Amino acid sequence: MDDLQVLDVLFEHELLPFERKGEIQEMVRKSTDPLGAFLVKKKLLSERALYRFITRDLGMNSKEVFRFKDYEITGRTIPKYRTSGDFFGIFPLSNSRVAVTLCDVAGKGIEAALLTIHLANLLNSGVDMSSVVPSSVMKKVNIISRAFFEVDRYSTFVFIILDLLSGTVEYSAAGSPPLLRYAYRENEVEELDTRNIPIGIFDDFQYRGSRSDLNPGDAILLYTDGAYEGEDLQGRAYGIDRMKRVFKKYARQSTRSLLRHLIFDWRRHSIFRRQADDTTYLVLRRVKKKR
Repeated sequence: MDDLQVLDVLFEHELLPFERKGEIQEMVRKSTDPLGAFLVKKKLLSERALYRFITRDLGMNSKEVFRFKDYEITGRTIPKYRTSGDFFGIFPLSNSRVAVTLCDVAGKGIEAALLTIHLANLLNSGVDMSSVVPSSVMKKVNIISRAFFEVDRYSTFVFIILDLLSGTVEYSAAGSPPLLRYAYRENEVEELDTRNIPIGIFDDFQYRGSRSDLNPGDAILLYTDGAYEGEDLQGRAYGIDRMKRVFKKYARQSTRSLLRHLIFDWRRHSIFRRQADDTTYLVLRRVKKKR
C-alpha cells in the first residue's frame, strides 16, 4: 500500500475533495515531504473527520469487550482533544490467534491515522499471519512509518500476537512504557521486557521480540504515557508504581471493571488539572474458570 493507494482510500471515503483528485495526486508525486507532513501542511484533510473514519469504519479504539474462547480484550482511549494520536486495534487472525496493537504518535494525529490505515490494511488483507512473528511486523511498520513522518516525528508502538490455544503471548514493543503482567497464582505484577527504540527513527533498526504467557487468571496491561504522566495540584506525577498497585488490586475483575478502576484513580489524582496528553489503556485477560 503506497501513498497513492492511501490517497485512494481517503478519496473513496470522501475525506479528501474528489473533484481535486488528479491535482492532489500530482502534488503528492512531486512533493518531497512524507505524505502525513504534506497533508498537514496543505491543510487538505480534516483531522476530526479522519479520526471518525478510523474509529467508526476501521473499528480502532473500540469500547467493545472482545471475547475469544477464555480471553477478554478491552481498551479505552481518552483523547486530550476531540481527536487522538493514540490508536489501538484488535484483529482476529487465522489458526486461533489474535493480533493486538497500540500506537502513540508524537505530533499530528493525521500521521498516526495514516499509519493506522496501513496497519489495518496489513492485518485485514487476508495475508496468512500464521507464521508471522511480532518483530518482523514491527520492522515493516517502522519502514511504513518513515514514509509518513517528518524527521522529528516518531511513534511508540506495541504489537502482540496471542495464541488462544496455548496462552502464549509473543510481542514486540518499540519505545513504549513497560508492559505489565499480572500473575494470578503469585498475585504479583511484573514488568515485561520492552527494549526497542520507537518506530520512525532509523530505517534499518532490528526490532527484537519477546514472549510471555497468559495462564488462567493472568492479565497484561498496555498503556500510553498519558496514563502515568498526569500531575496533581502539587505537581506530582501519577507514576507507574501507583498504576501497578491499582492494576494488582483489580486484575481479577473483568476487563471492563479493571479499566473503570484504572481510569477513575487516574482522574482522581489529576482532579482540577487539565489532561496532559492522550491516554490509552488496553487489557488482555485470560479468564479463570470457576470449578
